[in-house]
Amino acid sequence: MNISCIILNYNDAETTAELVNSIADYKILDSIVVVDNRSTDDSASRLAALAGGKVHVIRTEKNGGYGYGNNQGIRYAYENLHASHVLIANPDIKVSEETIRAMSEAFAAITRLAAAAAVTTDGAGNIALSGWRLNG
Repeated sequence: MNISCIILNYNDAETTAELVNSIADYKILDSIVVVDNRSTDDSASRLAALAGGKVHVIRTEKNGGYGYGNNQGIRYAYENLHASHVLIANPDIKVSEETIRAMSEAFAAITRLAAAAAVTTDGAGNIALSGWRLNG
């Protein structure tokens, strides 16, 4: 299994860099692809400094939204890094190597598994609902 973590950035290089630095040494990850979704600040240049080793930084030609940016990262990971599995991670998450390992083990154990998600917890470790509000 070749696992690549895709992290989409838009105008928040600091948070993105914190996540990259927190997971860069995870042995379960073969690569990390940071996608700058055509930020309007200095994110692209700040994130470029992270590139090297297993960390790859790319920039989209346009800001086509969340799905577009993640798809660009997935395509890069598949075509250039030969990823067999990807982890889509928002920059503001915290994830343990054990959690990623458990998800990879699910793919190995369950035939035709297409997607897996971790259970989210709040700051106190309680299971928390993960979702979005409709705004209008």
